[in-house]
Amino acid sequence: MITEHCYKSILPMQYVLKYLCLSLAFLLPLTTHADFTGEVFFTKLVTKQEERKIFSEIWTTDIENAKSAHLLYRDEYEIHDYAIQKNGPLLVISAGPLTSDIFLLNRFQLGAGVSNLTKAKFGATAGVDISPNGDVLFSNSIVLFHEIPPIEGLYLIPNEELRKANPNVTLLKQGSIGYIQWSPDGHRFIYRTDKGLFLYNRFTREDSLITKDRLYPAFSPDGKKLAFIYQPILEPGVKIDVISLETLHPQIFPKDHEDHLRLSGLKWPKEKYFVYSVYDKQIKKTQHFVIRIDGGPPVQILKDVEDMFENGIRSFVLGNTTFAVEPMNRLTTLWGKLKQ
Repeated sequence: MITEHCYKSILPMQYVLKYLCLSLAFLLPLTTHADFTGEVFFTKLVTKQEERKIFSEIWTTDIENAKSAHLLYRDEYEIHDYAIQKNGPLLVISAGPLTSDIFLLNRFQLGAGVSNLTKAKFGATAGVDISPNGDVLFSNSIVLFHEIPPIEGLYLIPNEELRKANPNVTLLKQGSIGYIQWSPDGHRFIYRTDKGLFLYNRFTREDSLITKDRLYPAFSPDGKKLAFIYQPILEPGVKIDVISLETLHPQIFPKDHEDHLRLSGLKWPKEKYFVYSVYDKQIKKTQHFVIRIDGGPPVQILKDVEDMFENGIRSFVLGNTTFAVEPMNRLTTLWGKLKQ
């Protein structure tokens, strides 16, 4: 039988146990658990032996459910580039043989068909992107046998023109244009030339050189910063550099990624996380990882989806996604029982 004195002496022990469990929880090594949800889009080539044709396809899948992967679009020619409207239904595609065009479709209304926005007027289209507001940017290159040689450069199709049979297309920059990407607010975009990476304001027409040697730029979710992958001179491995677009000065210095010597496809979907890709020579596949900006081990993502396809997923585009890295193994079960 427990006396009143014994019972009172037991009560403090409950709080001692709680304190010990909390202390042990913080001393134990943590296991990082990736919770990456939402949708991704990726391309793949399909060979039809009986038809002697190679088709380019765009697929989409739910990150948490690889079995949900399904075909979204198929083109009988090569898909050079494509982009998804953030928080919207539109998909833009640059595809074709020697001459190519920009195509538009509503991924929620596939039965409505595909619209050709450029109708063979711009030679060979290359890069393409669509802003959250629905404005389309694309670049092109000259095709020698084109009847009326187009001007090589960077073009804009405003969103109000997309439903027209012959949309008005505006030349923004002349010359050979490489990579293009809209900012999250749709007011600015970045583009690359042989002179470096530039930031262009659509409304003020302000044009600024950002960097000459950084690769794979990615806007921060708030559009105020840019991240890059770069190879420091005389240093091993690669680094991720972040600059402020207001001052053009380095703002954050993330942890070096010494275990991955070559990174590509940098993305910045959430404020605290980067997503990037690494080609593994041993398995001859590209693997995809997410990592915290302030450091920590890379966490592989999309492995179940990659395993569904013989050649894996070389690159992908993020749709509407959420991501969180939560600490595990903090004696949650024991603490849950004690606090009762």
